[in-house]
Amino acid sequence: MSTPNELHDRMREWIEVLVGRSMRDLILYLKQHDLSMAQYGTLMRIFHQGSCAVMQVGSHLGITNAAASQMVDKLVQQGLLERSEAEHDRRMKQLSLTEKGRELVQRAYEARLGWLEQLADALPPERRAAATELMAELAHLAQRLDQPPAAPEG
Repeated sequence: MSTPNELHDRMREWIEVLVGRSMRDLILYLKQHDLSMAQYGTLMRIFHQGSCAVMQVGSHLGITNAAASQMVDKLVQQGLLERSEAEHDRRMKQLSLTEKGRELVQRAYEARLGWLEQLADALPPERRAAATELMAELAHLAQRLDQPPAAPEG
């Protein structure tokens, strides 16, 4: 039987492998597509948000609006983003992903985590059920830790 400290050490080791491998594969993918982490971060933000303004990109990255605009220009030229007029203010430009941009984000995700399929296949069949159950339990516990504490009754 292992102690909580031993489990903690193994979980830290796993996270270091997971993050290290995932980041390495993501960086290789981005280099192949001539993208910086800031550009990828912008694409991811818009992927999850649906759209945003250039000034929100600058604010999110902690850069000037001019620098954000230059970065966005490159993404537009690459066919990954498109600009349109904001509905509430025609002077403002909204950014959204093109189909090519959406596909790139999805392929980047697959490139980053594709090795997990190989890992699951490498696990001996007799250990897969226990590993699956443990991973589900850890995910559930982690989600519970993210929940705000219940308000006291009364």
